[in-house]
Amino acid sequence: MRRSRSTCRRILPCALLAILLTTLTTKAQDSTGMHPAAPESNEESTSVGGYGDIHYTEPEGSAKGTVDVLTFVMFLEHQFSPDLSFFSELEVEHTKIEGGEGGEVAVEQAYIQYNFDERINLRAGLLLLPTGSMNEFHEPPAFNGVRRPRFQKAMIPTTWREIGFGFVGRIPEVEGLQYRTYLTSGLDAAGFDGDQGIYEGHFEGAEAPMTSLAVSGRVEYLNTGLRTGGWLYYGGSAANHEGVGSGLFDAPVFLYGIDAQYSIANLFLRGELMGASIKDAAKLAEAFQRTKPEFNDAGDLAGYTWNNPIGSTMGGGYIEAAYDVMKLIRPGSSKQLLPFVRFEKFNTQSTLPANITPNPEDDRTFIITGLTFKPTFNTVFKVDWTFAQDGTKEKVPGEFALGIGYNF
Repeated sequence: MRRSRSTCRRILPCALLAILLTTLTTKAQDSTGMHPAAPESNEESTSVGGYGDIHYTEPEGSAKGTVDVLTFVMFLEHQFSPDLSFFSELEVEHTKIEGGEGGEVAVEQAYIQYNFDERINLRAGLLLLPTGSMNEFHEPPAFNGVRRPRFQKAMIPTTWREIGFGFVGRIPEVEGLQYRTYLTSGLDAAGFDGDQGIYEGHFEGAEAPMTSLAVSGRVEYLNTGLRTGGWLYYGGSAANHEGVGSGLFDAPVFLYGIDAQYSIANLFLRGELMGASIKDAAKLAEAFQRTKPEFNDAGDLAGYTWNNPIGSTMGGGYIEAAYDVMKLIRPGSSKQLLPFVRFEKFNTQSTLPANITPNPEDDRTFIITGLTFKPTFNTVFKVDWTFAQDGTKEKVPGEFALGIGYNF
């Protein structure tokens, strides 16, 4: 469906004006998403912001690459009172949709938050789940490399949002300790596969049937130079499919992860580990990935073939190191010049149900090295090279990429 420019101008710019995470370059920040300091008066106020990035990518062996406005995002926050706020975010991918093709226009967040006190605050609406280190905070200046770590998109949907409610807050007895926990719509296992894991199983807040539910939560600790946290997700994925289940938590998906980032002097370190357990992977494979039966020459059943089913377990992670050489070139400068290297390793078919052969292409390794230049904390210019390998041990094409990004 084609959208005219006038129609696009009428779309409400949606947004979150919250605490934005910068690339391991500043001291750790509060990430509960609690609204900024409340105004002293009871007058209403509205704030806007945004972020975006433009990429040039050239796969190895390609004569020419492609350039793309990957994301254009607007934030909108409205403060109804010192205790009641609305946050939202609207994203346009690839600049336009025309004739039903092209990019995507999507609301990534839209929720109301009521603050009781610093310990407990109610949040309800379309929520970014607290899964992984970048699902909630993924503005381009917040990470090195033109792309976010590939391992995250393979292990969880990004950007993963669902409709629900929950609570966020700080624990004042331990400075820097905070949490977020939500009850939301669950997943649909019909979208799972071995290559992208559970990625295509999320509803993104679009007419999500309440046939599956999920609980998720994150606890994290922030202090000068350090940010570390752990998270859990447990949710149903049966979505009332025949033969899979009808309970809200049937065909459960259990996800978990830990992450940390630390800076000392000019050195910035970052790492993350993530795992998944799909208890009923065999049942899901039979329901959604099994092909027609195969017979031998004698007419006896020889077995089935499988259309790349999801693994019973998935796992992976990455580590990254960056060093700010600008402090050596120009001491006292607020600019940053960060050579970096990142190693990623993950497998979306770590283990499989019996009698199913894994796809070696789903066992993936990436090494990304490049340079990040930040003239200000919220603008960035990037260049990187990606070297790839999978379980086939054959050469996998790498990639050269350039990018610019901003947030405000």
